[in-house]
Amino acid sequence: MPPELHRESLAKSLDEADDEYQRMLLALLLYRPRRDVVEAVRAAYNDPSWSWTESDGCTAVSEAHSPKGKKFWPCVMHDHQCELARRAPNWKEHCRIRLGGDNLFYKANVDFGMSRARAYIRYVWVRRAWYLYYRWKEKAERKRQGRM
Repeated sequence: MPPELHRESLAKSLDEADDEYQRMLLALLLYRPRRDVVEAVRAAYNDPSWSWTESDGCTAVSEAHSPKGKKFWPCVMHDHQCELARRAPNWKEHCRIRLGGDNLFYKANVDFGMSRARAYIRYVWVRRAWYLYYRWKEKAERKRQGRM
């Protein structure tokens, strides 16, 4: 089968799939993102200690290649990275994982068909949210738990 027909077939299957996990697998085949993005997306969907079904998957802003009401794979991956950061044993590791997750979020948005400009705007917003809110919330929670 010629590559363009294969891509069309995958795109049609992706549009028709109802199962979110199946949609993610088809998206990985269709968009062929870079290896670190693939590994992070698969980790998010297969981590037994985290339920990807509880991720909002950016449903509020799914203007990308994900129909309204469906999870957008980079967002699920980013939510998982944030959860991994929350579990980090110390603050330095927490910050390293969170920054890495935000950087992967940018790459994944681009790899899944979003323009670089739009992906950058989304990256800036997750970084701003981190600096203006989540950083302080996480610090307070860690201090309360004696994990600082």
